[in-house]
Amino acid sequence: KCLIMDLEQTIEKAKESDSAFKDIYDLTIDRLFPFVLIRVKSREDALDICQEIYLSFWKYLPKFKYMGDAHFFSFIFLVARRQIIKAKIKKRETVPLDDIFEIQAEEEGKEDYRFLIKKLDLLNEKERLCIELRYFSDMSLSDIAQSLNVKEGHIKVLHYRALKKLRELMPNYE
Repeated sequence: KCLIMDLEQTIEKAKESDSAFKDIYDLTIDRLFPFVLIRVKSREDALDICQEIYLSFWKYLPKFKYMGDAHFFSFIFLVARRQIIKAKIKKRETVPLDDIFEIQAEEEGKEDYRFLIKKLDLLNEKERLCIELRYFSDMSLSDIAQSLNVKEGHIKVLHYRALKKLRELMPNYE
C-alpha cells in the first residue's frame, strides 16, 4: 500500500484549498482510527480524538513539509499520542462501566478481543506501540521503524518479544 503519490499531491492541494483536506482524511483514517480506538477503548472517544488530531494537523498544514509516507505517519501518530494523553487526563475522574461490571458481548459468536486489549496494557510502551502499529494500523515493520526513527532490526526484535510476551500472558488462546 503505497500512498506516497496520492498523499503528497493531496497534502499540496489541501494547502491551497480547505475542501481538499477531506481527501487527506480519506487516505489516512483507516490507519489512524484503529490506533486511537485500541488505546481509548471507546468508539465515541476515538472519534472525538481523531477529530482533534485532524483539526491539529489542519492548523499545522501550512507549515508541514511532506518528506514521505513514513514521515507523515510519524508526525500524525505523534499528534495522536499527544491527543490521547490529553483525553485521558480529562477523563481521569471517570470510571468506565467495563471496570465496574463484566459486560457480556452483544451476540454469541462475535469474537471478543477485550482479553487481548487488556493484555496489551501489560506490555511496555514500545512493545505495545509496535503491536498496535503493526496490527491495528496495518503498518509494515519497515514503516514502523521509519516512523519511530529506529533500525528495522530493532523493530523486528521488539515485535518478536512483544508477541512472545502476549503468548505467555494468554496460554489458552494459542
